[in-house]
Amino acid sequence: MACVYEIIKSGGNKTKIKLICLKIDNNELKTTDKKEWLKFIKSHRGNVKSIEQFNWEIPENKLQKALEYSFDELYKFKLEEGRKKQE
Repeated sequence: MACVYEIIKSGGNKTKIKLICLKIDNNELKTTDKKEWLKFIKSHRGNVKSIEQFNWEIPENKLQKALEYSFDELYKFKLEEGRKKQE
């Protein structure tokens, strides 16, 4: 499996967009559209056991590749990016 962190990292100083990653119970949403995000939240009203969310600014030209990965994989890559920036 190619590491999406390396793929996304290689974007350089290009235009970045905010990728919203949301997981409600076992249902995932990865989007850049706040309306889609709200619609997803509203559709899961009721007996919710878990909610996880993070936002990640990525180069616009890497969005399609990032959408191929799961919520959990993207979160790991985001954490890895944060660790590398701290070094």
